Amino acid sequence: MDNINFLNKKSKIKIIPIASGKGGVGKTFLSSNLAVTLGKAGKNTVVIDMDIGGSNLHTVLGIKNSNKGIGSLITKRNIKLKDLLIETQYENLKLISGDILIPGVSDISSSKRRNIIKSLYELKCEYLIVDLGAGSSDNIVDFMLLSSFPLMVVTPQITSVLNAYSLAKNLIYRLLYILTDKDRKATNVINSFKRKIVEGEKKTVWDILNKIYSVNKKYSNQFKKIVEKLRIKLVVNMMQTKEDNAIIKKMISQIYQKLALKIDIIGILPYNQSVNYSIAKRVPIVSYNDESIITTNVNDIGNKIVDFSERSDNSNLVFSEKMFDEFDNSILDESEPKDDSMFDKTSLLNKITSQEKEINRLRHIIKILTNNKDV
Repeated sequence: MDNINFLNKKSKIKIIPIASGKGGVGKTFLSSNLAVTLGKAGKNTVVIDMDIGGSNLHTVLGIKNSNKGIGSLITKRNIKLKDLLIETQYENLKLISGDILIPGVSDISSSKRRNIIKSLYELKCEYLIVDLGAGSSDNIVDFMLLSSFPLMVVTPQITSVLNAYSLAKNLIYRLLYILTDKDRKATNVINSFKRKIVEGEKKTVWDILNKIYSVNKKYSNQFKKIVEKLRIKLVVNMMQTKEDNAIIKKMISQIYQKLALKIDIIGILPYNQSVNYSIAKRVPIVSYNDESIITTNVNDIGNKIVDFSERSDNSNLVFSEKMFDEFDNSILDESEPKDDSMFDKTSLLNKITSQEKEINRLRHIIKILTNNKDV
């Protein structure tokens, strides 16, 4: 139980891990802009780049990679995490960078991982945003368990959706193994179900829990209590069409049905060309473009995080269906040209053809998600 860090109520630091099953979905973009947003709101904030081996948070914030980072903490002695703090040009915001210059630091042993986690709680800040690497390894999952509401970034693309499901699945299995760590019978139940799934049997976490309950009901009850507190907050990036909504809703539904894990939508970031411009400029968009829909939506995510984390009773704060309804009425791409030449006959036919292809692609994704009934 000690590994499930969000059950520790002693720490005053509000840790916000940000993860994704797949790279390139906008995780670091969200981390940097959310950190700047919290700093502007007067919150003493630290953002740390835990995408070890592929770190680029410093680049997005416009800071040269000339400082010691997490790699130094992993590979060298007598270095403390607080010694790695870097002042940024943004109000109330400090950075701890990752390391791409030190080879081999992407492979963190469990003991080093525990030491890093312990060091995080020693930092002097109100909010700590942890920009995690992509994937679903223990390195990612253990840091997600630092909070009862980790953020997960996903796009409506099939690879992102399926990898997000894998991340959620590995998170649930990690919880099960942590709970049953010292009970060989219960652990064997989990291993047995994993083998059955590999062999093609259709099983869900509910099936595993029922079997564990027959071995020792304590673990099953503990798992249910923990999962009830663990509410992943989903940020959907690069949304373009109403059909994309159906993909994300289906993913959320499948994760709950198969994994017993509830996911809340905390924000939607529509596809917008100004994002690429801000990344190329190496300046977070929230710091210079108050009129952008991206800035508005990131600010909204920041407000919800503050509200959620600082409430004495936050169990009723849920964001889901309403987010999609709001998106349906929003501007999809404010940078899109609006001249009449867009609507000539040839352009219109091309647009219809493109939309038909996109609809077929989305139908294919829904079919995959619907037919993929195993855990």
